Amino acid sequence: MSKRILITGGTGFIGHVLCRELLARNYELTVFSRQPAEAVKSSCGRVEAIRDLQQLRSHPGYDAVINLAGEGIADKRWSEARKQELRDSRIGVTETLVEVIRSWERAPEVLVSGSAVGFYGDQGATTVTEDTSPNDEFTHRLCRDWENAAKPLADDGVRVCFSRTGVVAGPDGGFLERMILPFKLGLGGRLGSGKQFMPWVHRDDVVGALIWMMEKPERLRPVQCGEP
Repeated sequence: MSKRILITGGTGFIGHVLCRELLARNYELTVFSRQPAEAVKSSCGRVEAIRDLQQLRSHPGYDAVINLAGEGIADKRWSEARKQELRDSRIGVTETLVEVIRSWERAPEVLVSGSAVGFYGDQGATTVTEDTSPNDEFTHRLCRDWENAAKPLADDGVRVCFSRTGVVAGPDGGFLERMILPFKLGLGGRLGSGKQFMPWVHRDDVVGALIWMMEKPERLRPVQCGEP
């Protein structure tokens, strides 16, 4: 029998590609999205679409959950209202997700939950590992609280993994799409000193990493850059 996976944020820049890859591997998918079911299926493929997590209360359960829900971090200026939207769309959704999962007849084997390298804050030229102390700024507090919202499931025996991604690149969206127009207009160029660090990653690698985390049953060891 195919394993069943619940995905939040399945219609996003990463999520819809992840869904297509998982379907190709014969997983059965349920996708939580605010979009109409027809739009979800058009984007993600042959999936079950739900618009309210409460629909899954007292559900028999899924084998795995991948939590990618969240408003686009760079879609709008970070006003105080926008910051609250970013928190609600990540932390609030994750808290609801955990509450709903705890009502299931059986817990999932694993929860892979989104996060970002913003967890560490601005570190300048410092080499960053998972043990690096973060700078206490908005991006750190956002990612910290996002991760903390998912951690209670670990107390229930669920393997909880966090995907601290950088800036994600890929066709048809992401930060590269936002850069195309100014460069086409001859307005592209160096920003600031040009020495800022931008930890980018290709979408295909993010999708592969999410699936790897979901499928690996053993405890994961942090890998340093340069290791095989």
